[in-house]
Amino acid sequence: MKATRLLAVSVGCWAYAVSPASAQGEGFKPVGPEVKTTLTTWYTANTNALDAFLIRRVNIVVNGEVTPQLSYAIMFDPSKNLALPTVSASAPGGPFQVSSGGDTKILQDAYIGAKFPGGITTRFGQFRPPLSAAAMESGYKQPLARRPLFLEGNSFGYYRDVGFQANAPVLPWLSATVGVFNGATTNQPESNEAKDVIGRLEFSPGPQLKTGLSYLRGVRGTALTFAERLGANAEWNAGPMQLRAEALSGTDGTTNKLGWYGQGAYYLTPSLRTVLRYEEWDANLAAAGAQQNTTLGLNWYFSGFSLAGLNLIHENHTGPGAHTNDAALFIWQLVI
Repeated sequence: MKATRLLAVSVGCWAYAVSPASAQGEGFKPVGPEVKTTLTTWYTANTNALDAFLIRRVNIVVNGEVTPQLSYAIMFDPSKNLALPTVSASAPGGPFQVSSGGDTKILQDAYIGAKFPGGITTRFGQFRPPLSAAAMESGYKQPLARRPLFLEGNSFGYYRDVGFQANAPVLPWLSATVGVFNGATTNQPESNEAKDVIGRLEFSPGPQLKTGLSYLRGVRGTALTFAERLGANAEWNAGPMQLRAEALSGTDGTTNKLGWYGQGAYYLTPSLRTVLRYEEWDANLAAAGAQQNTTLGLNWYFSGFSLAGLNLIHENHTGPGAHTNDAALFIWQLVI
């Protein structure tokens, strides 16, 4: 019965999107496919880890429109197949070592989008769930090289999943998004009958201020591990200045987690931007140990989002095996 209802909804959306009425006349010609490529490379120098050249991303995005109401997007990242190095301590307080950290998830996004009367939009396929504001923003638009700590190197808040979501304006200053996903994360098959349900509200009370609230509830894996997330974010823009803050708390099984950051950015000139971020990530609130990072960044945008940048990062790891690390991260990014 559930499969029948889902099939009926999918067929109905498809029938509307490809119908002659939705094409706004017989003169419409499909748009695309358009291709955009992002290449981001790093050199990182560390006091307590190995220095290394890294390929951060090679995103190849193909998108287009079949009708004005029906669009598609596919994104690949061939660099995901590289055995990129990850730096970690061999034991608490022990020396740092480098191991292969490559994942083979070359396929990133693959979804069909549809538009309906009243400003309603839908997505069906694999994409980033509407959970974290920083996670939903494309990597090449991030003002710092690394995403916030609670999104880096884990599936707590930053991942892709297969599912369906719908977005609709509720009021001129309020929109709502609801999504249903497998809950299996990127390129993973479903392993249980349950689904993740995500809701997100976005408020825009004025041209300068944007805020959001999100909630996720589901189970993971064959063990049916309980998963819950609660997030909040705010962004204020005033001329060359931007202030951002976000927090994401959650539970995986019996483990409670919390991450948050505060960030300020300022354009010194139309092409030169400085950024400062402080953040904390605690992967287990019941256990000793957390991480705090302070990052100072300077970006020179020489063509759109193509840039040369420098990030200075101070890492403070508390708890067993407490240590610090200072890093200088040099970034070259081309968006074509």
